[in-house]
Amino acid sequence: MSDMKYWKRLFTLTIGVSLLITACIPEQASVTCPIPDMTRSDEPPSVSIAVYVDGTPSMQGYVSSSTSRYAQTIEILLRVLKVESVGFDGQPRPLSETTYFRLGNHSATQKVDRISEAEYRQAALNDFYSGTSPRLPFLQVAEIDAAIVPPSTDQNKLTIIITDLYQREEDTAKIVTRIQQYIEASDQQGAVGIVGVRSEFKGTIYSESPAGSGDFFYASESNPQRPFYILFIGQIEDVHFYLDNLIEQLQFNQGIESVILSPYQMFMSVASLDKKTNDEITPEQRQQFSIPSNSIKHDRLVVNLEDPKIQPLILRSMDLINWPMQVNLEPIGHVLLPSELEVSTTPKSFNRNTQTFEADAQFPSLQQAINLDDMNLDGNIVNLTTQINSEQISPSGIYVFESDVTVKTSGMPFSEPEWWSTWSGTKSRPSGNQTTDLNLFMTDLSNRMVSLMRRQPPLVGRFCYVIQKP
Repeated sequence: MSDMKYWKRLFTLTIGVSLLITACIPEQASVTCPIPDMTRSDEPPSVSIAVYVDGTPSMQGYVSSSTSRYAQTIEILLRVLKVESVGFDGQPRPLSETTYFRLGNHSATQKVDRISEAEYRQAALNDFYSGTSPRLPFLQVAEIDAAIVPPSTDQNKLTIIITDLYQREEDTAKIVTRIQQYIEASDQQGAVGIVGVRSEFKGTIYSESPAGSGDFFYASESNPQRPFYILFIGQIEDVHFYLDNLIEQLQFNQGIESVILSPYQMFMSVASLDKKTNDEITPEQRQQFSIPSNSIKHDRLVVNLEDPKIQPLILRSMDLINWPMQVNLEPIGHVLLPSELEVSTTPKSFNRNTQTFEADAQFPSLQQAINLDDMNLDGNIVNLTTQINSEQISPSGIYVFESDVTVKTSGMPFSEPEWWSTWSGTKSRPSGNQTTDLNLFMTDLSNRMVSLMRRQPPLVGRFCYVIQKP
């Protein structure tokens, strides 16, 4: 054999062996279930607080007693606001300043007056509303929208308004619009919180303006108490902190209600699956699938299972699998939670060029391979059934399914709290123990939050599965 032929054969043999070895080396892939972090990664912003007290005559009846719940709330809120807010991540949000204002118009242009802390404390006294003090002139109507000034882009501002929500009908839409604008300006962190408190009251309840024809006297000594409200508008971490602390300090065992409306965040974190093992499934389920512990292998592909938020399955039969599950949630206290959820699933297959799992439109049947059925929200738990249709998984292989659970924003996703209607009165039949058109105000406010949600429905949970079909 000539040297040339020898080296050609050796070269061919070497290439063949190399290709054979390469063909035998398994492809390694790792998968993760990326859960968005709900906490802010940047430095906690300092908080600027602006407190507005409705100084119009409609509030005067709340201070007929110096020990009324309203008078107590004025003083307790002052103490609560001396404490720095703490974010959901446990980090303090420094308090930069607190300013106080008296809300109500006494001229065409003057709708709010800045007052001192000492003058704020006089809101528990008659002179704050009577107009007998030169420093605190008589006011006509509290144009609440004048207090709702959206923050600048570089400002973290919390606005607090104390009022009976007595307002002209045409002002309601303006107030709700300003709240919406304020929340939109709060860097996807905005929320509005409302605390309603029933308090002792003895005085005049006005119709449209002081000394109007529909005015009437009301005393709560022998009647139910009259509600007033504290509105918190700002970033949800500050709204929750100060609202929750105020309720805790008030310690009223009845006659107090609260709600936080947030179009962006309702839970402390995005929910995920807690990986089950073979020990946690029934004997019947073991006939349908098994749960690998460390990896799944199919042909030359080995998928490592290191992320505990991913549920791996190896299918053993062609039967339809219905697997009931419960997933824990962490609702933010006082936040109005959705009554309905919806899910969208993204199937992914392995791309050998990029060596990663990517969204795949090549096999459309995969979209019907996994469904989350019978899904409902029960307090801090999501009940659901993972349904796997193995006939839709084709061809055989390993696939990743990422299911996003979001708030269902079609229709009305919330069940309105009962107190919105029971505390609400009408202009045709005004009542001293109710707030005129409260239900209309709260429903309009809730609808505005839903309109913001529809732009990007809040993510409630992300559930990830790795499934092998032999």
